[in-house]
Amino acid sequence: MRPATLFIMVVLLLLAGCLSTSSDGGYTPLSLGKEKRVEPGDTVRLSYIMSTAGGEVLDTSYEEVAERLGLNLSHAPGPVTVKVGEAALIPGVEEALLGMAEGESKEILLTPEKAYGIRNESLVKVLPRTRVFPRRDEVSMEAFETIFREPPAVNRSYSLSYWNATVTSIGNGTVSFVNEAENATLETRRGIVHIRVNDSAVAVTIDPEPGSMTATVEGMGRVVSADEETYTVDLNHPLAGETILFQLVVEGIIKPGEAAVNGTITLGRVEFITSLEKARLLASERGEPIFLYVHAPWCGWCRKFEAETLSDDAVASLLEKRFIAAALDVDARPEEARDLAIYATPTMIFMDSGGRETMRLRGYRDPSSFMEELEKALLHERDRQIDDG
Repeated sequence: MRPATLFIMVVLLLLAGCLSTSSDGGYTPLSLGKEKRVEPGDTVRLSYIMSTAGGEVLDTSYEEVAERLGLNLSHAPGPVTVKVGEAALIPGVEEALLGMAEGESKEILLTPEKAYGIRNESLVKVLPRTRVFPRRDEVSMEAFETIFREPPAVNRSYSLSYWNATVTSIGNGTVSFVNEAENATLETRRGIVHIRVNDSAVAVTIDPEPGSMTATVEGMGRVVSADEETYTVDLNHPLAGETILFQLVVEGIIKPGEAAVNGTITLGRVEFITSLEKARLLASERGEPIFLYVHAPWCGWCRKFEAETLSDDAVASLLEKRFIAAALDVDARPEEARDLAIYATPTMIFMDSGGRETMRLRGYRDPSSFMEELEKALLHERDRQIDDG
C-alpha cells in the first residue's frame, strides 16, 4: 500500500468516529429509531479526501490532513453540506453516497466520465489580449436589461467591470450610453489590465498570468499561455481526463422535513437567506440593501472567498448589521441563475432596498477591497432614500 494512502486511511479511521458524533461543528447526527441512509433529497454533511489515482492528495475537508501534507486549502476546513439530487456533486460521488448510512465510510475510484469529465480540446480558446469598445455606444433595450438587470434611466450610471456607463438617451427600442472610462492600470486576479481612452474608443488590454483563472463569456477557464496579441484559455476543468480517488465519510443525514436550518445557509461566518424573494421582502420592510452572493459547490474561488473574506470579522459584522444577505447556488437553482444573467462564479450582486440592482462584482475580492464595495453599496442606499424623501 502506498504511504500516502496508508496515512489517509489511518486518518479516516481516527477521525470518522469523533467527527460523526461531535457537536463542535454545530451539528449532532440523530441516531434514534431506524438507521438513516442517504436518499435523493437528503441533506448530507460529508467529510472527504480527494486524491489522484497515484495517491497525490488534491483536496480534503480534514484540517489535520491538510496540515500534515502541507496543502494550501482554498476553502475553510470541515465537513461540507450538500443536498443529494441537485447536481451539487460530481456524478460518481453522488452515486456512491446513495444508500450510505450515517458514520459509514467508503473509498471509490472514479473514471473521468464519473469525475470531472473527458478533456474536450474544443474548450481551449484563443482570445485577443486587447478589446476595443466605442466611447459612445448603443444596445437594444432587451440587451441592456439583460446586462444590468433593470430598465435604463437617462443620466443614470451603471456599473461595468472596469468603469461606469451613463445612459444618454432612450428611444426606438435602443439605449445610448457613454463608457465613462479613464486611463488606468489595474492589478486583477486575471493579470494586469491596462485601460486606454481616447475621444472615440476605450481599449482594454490584459497581461494574463499563466496558470490564473479568468472569466470568459463561456465560463471560467485557466490561462495556459500568452503572446503579444492573444492568450489561450482552457475551459476544461483542471482535473478533466483524470481518474480520481475519493475517501468519503457521511457525518450526518437530514431528511426532508426534519429540523434543520430552514431557508438559510452559513458560508464563512455569514448566515444567508436562500430565497431571493424573501430577501427582497425583508429589504423592503427594513429599508436595508441586499447583498446576493452567487456561488457554486465546484467553484474554488467561491470557497476561497468564503474561507477568507466571508470569514473576516469586520466583513461578517457589517453584512449582519447593515445588509440582507442572500445566497444563490447556481447548481441547485440554475433557472434563477439564468434569469440573473450569471455566467461566472463567484458573482456578487448588490440591490437597494427596493430590490433594484445597483452594482455587480465578478470574481474573488479580499476582505479589504470587499469592505470598500460594501461601503459603496451603503452610500448608494443612503442616496436613494434621500432622493425618495
